[in-house]
Parts: sequence; C-alpha cells; structure tokens
Amino acid sequence: MGVTPAELTSAWSRGAWVSRETATLVTHQFLHGGWLHLLGNLLYLWIFGNNIEDRLGRFRFLAFYLLGGIVAGLTQVAISPGSDIPTIGASGAIAATLGAYLVLFPRARITSLVFLGFFYQLINVPAVIVLAFWFVLQLIDGLASLGVTDVTGGVAFFAHIGGSVFGAGVALLLRRRRTAVDNPGMDDELIEMSVESVRVHMLSSRHVVILKEQGHERYLPIWIGPWEASAIAMRLQGLTPERPLTHDLFASALEAVEARVSRVIITDLTEETFHARLFVERDGHVGELDAWPSDALALAVRVGAPIFAMPSVLDRAALGADSSLADEDDGDPLERAAGGTVDPRLDVFREFINSLDVDPDAEGRTRS
Repeated sequence: MGVTPAELTSAWSRGAWVSRETATLVTHQFLHGGWLHLLGNLLYLWIFGNNIEDRLGRFRFLAFYLLGGIVAGLTQVAISPGSDIPTIGASGAIAATLGAYLVLFPRARITSLVFLGFFYQLINVPAVIVLAFWFVLQLIDGLASLGVTDVTGGVAFFAHIGGSVFGAGVALLLRRRRTAVDNPGMDDELIEMSVESVRVHMLSSRHVVILKEQGHERYLPIWIGPWEASAIAMRLQGLTPERPLTHDLFASALEAVEARVSRVIITDLTEETFHARLFVERDGHVGELDAWPSDALALAVRVGAPIFAMPSVLDRAALGADSSLADEDDGDPLERAAGGTVDPRLDVFREFINSLDVDPDAEGRTRS
C-alpha cells in the first residue's frame, strides 16, 4: 500500500501505467508509521487545512489534498528511483496545504506554545516565519540525506519539499486568476446593489445583512457576525461611537493617505461562504484586496463606495420579493435591526421591533 520507488519505476518501465503500483500513490497517504505520525499530521491539518478548504471549497480541497500527496510521492520517487523502502503517510499532502497557506495567508499569525525550561508561554508567531523555517529545515535535511546510501527508513524530506512547492504553486495560480471583475471592459456584467437593512434572527440571534439589487426586486442575504452587523447598523442609523471602530479607523487611514475605496464586489459563493473584493484607488493606481463581505460592506457604507455583485452569485443565492429569508430549518422569522423603509412588497419580513444593542467598547469579533 506504500509507494515503493523501485516497484513503481519498474512497473512504469514495462508500460503498466494503470497498476497496483500506481494506485499506491494514493493509498500511501492513508497509512502511517504510528500514532505520533498520524496525530502530528492531523494537528497540522487542523491548524492550516480549514483556511485552504474555505478558499477552495470541500471537493476542490479534497482534490488538491490528494493531488498534493501524489506529487509528493512522485518527488520522492524521482530522488530515489531505485529505493525499495516504501513511503507512507499524508505528510506530503499536508505539506501541500502548508505551501498554499504560506502564499494565501502570509500575514496570518499562529498561536504557538513555547517552552522556556520549566516555563511555557503562548505567543503569536507570523505564519510566514513558522512555515518558512519548516521548509528550510526540510531542504537542509533533504540535501544532507542525498549522500546517504545505507538508509533503512526515516523521513521522506523530498516528499515534503515536493508537496509544499506544489501547494505554493497552486496558491499562486489562484491569486493570479482573473475574473470578469478584473477586466474594466466587463464591468457591464456587474450588478449594482445597496444595503437594504441589517436583520437579526429572533430565536438564534444570528445576524444577516440584506443587499437589494438596484431597480429590481432581488435581495441577497448574507449571514454576518454580530460585531460587523453592529458596525453596519450604526452607520445606517447615523450613530457615531465615542471612539472609532475598526472600520472607522480603516476609513480614516485611507483618507489620511489620500486613497479611496472605489468599489466593493461580492465575487463568489463557495460552500455557503461568500467572498468579496475591495478595490482601493490612489494616484491612479488600483489595488485589489480579498475581504470578508461583512468587513467590505461595513467599510463601503462609511465611505459611500458603490457595491456590486457578480451575476453568478445572484443567480445562486438571490431571493425574489416573494421568497422567504427565514431560516430554512425552522421557518423562524427575521426581525429588522437597521436600514431604510422596507418595500411593502417584502411581505416575507415582519415589521421590525428591535434594534441592535450597540456597544462600541465591547471587545472581540466573529465572522461568518
């Protein structure tokens, strides 16, 4: 079940491309040398994998994960084609996840447990430092192992290297992928939206921001966290906190450097997660930032930036005036939190009775 380089190269030299040996490129990822090996891989997957899965979606992440393991196995075979030592473990696939994380989330921080003798401390370490240090260690150990001929086992360092390079390469392609929003000639395809209101679910207390298509009766509900909901609702209600909120600070910082938010676009819906892009313009140059829709909308309502959505997003998630925005599971209604006058044709909503409890001094935040 493990990848044995000598057996795989022998099978392929005979033209047996579809064979048991080829299948081991997949099956070896589900075998481990012990509990420590398995739990170590699970820990890294738990820390880094969910962010990559959120970005790719479940099925694409599964394909990425398995393909990363295959590339990692082939890298080890290319380095030692005559080795008769089987390679097992999902470390190559995990390495692909780490490589993608390094490219997609370079500014993220990882809470790490650091031991100082008998004492320990939790510190936040930049992900780029942790992952770059790990990659350099793999490279050094891998190069050191090249001259060793009497190996009877150990760590497949080049599988780690091959997997991480593959993952980083895929992530770079994702970052450079162009959609209609990147082409000014395609702007006519975008659909302009406005923030109709912020609402709160009566029983679950979950918050949702409702975007309305300009000139049409289509509504796009996006579930958001309570702090982002408060930030949007305060602006819609014309309230000013005693001290600036995070989005107020961001807006002031942009104004201080003579930059402006030119537009916000809801670009994609992947596995029930909305994605948005924030376009910032300064001195004729436009920068594009990946953002949570809740943060992008909270900033847009502060600076008066236009809001757009891709037609594909509305086709998949928009509701007409006769559709219900209540929870699909229990049918409980949504109560109004903030916004302008509701179109009477939106009879699926009850008259609002509550407003958000806004506490500008509260700490913490959640996102959905």
